Amino acid sequence: MTELYVEIDFREVALGSQKEILKECVASDHVAEYDVVEDDDEADKSGLETGDIIINDAVCIERKAPGDFVQSMTGGHLEDQLDTMYDQYDHVFVLVSGTMDDLYSTRSRVHDNAIRAFVASMSVRWQTPPIFCGSEEELAKTAIDLGRKVLEPLKRRPGQPDITVDNDLGPIGQAAMLADDIGPKTAERIQESGKFAT
Repeated sequence: MTELYVEIDFREVALGSQKEILKECVASDHVAEYDVVEDDDEADKSGLETGDIIINDAVCIERKAPGDFVQSMTGGHLEDQLDTMYDQYDHVFVLVSGTMDDLYSTRSRVHDNAIRAFVASMSVRWQTPPIFCGSEEELAKTAIDLGRKVLEPLKRRPGQPDITVDNDLGPIGQAAMLADDIGPKTAERIQESGKFAT
């Protein structure tokens, strides 16, 4: 299992119990090490340069409460944050501790259509659709799962051969890799035999 090193910035974020939930999640989910940056952390008053959760210096996650998402959306702040995150990281995610309905029900003057259009813009123009986690606990778990999935070796993509298999694997072995429950070693044996029966 991939070891995760997680940095969490809790400054300027008022998300209630999420702090403890996230701490418990990373502590119990085989995370090798984590640092928490808080207001009273004398070691690092500056916090993280961008994002709220950094995993293995490769994954940057911005977390938003529904009201914070809408406020950041209307002021252009969220787009600025995405710009900064993409300047520094290849893997960027925005997690929302609520649902689309929660965005609509925030006490803002933003019309539902504008919220939907902004979410669509994030998905298409930024290629970063917000992930609606529904709760603080699910947000914490999703953050860890995203970090793990980005960092662990990719087994296979639908319709593509396994990118971790040696390039010498021929078309029969590559075809075998597309079937369920066939891994690299079995694909190599199938390639050697020259037969692939389904």
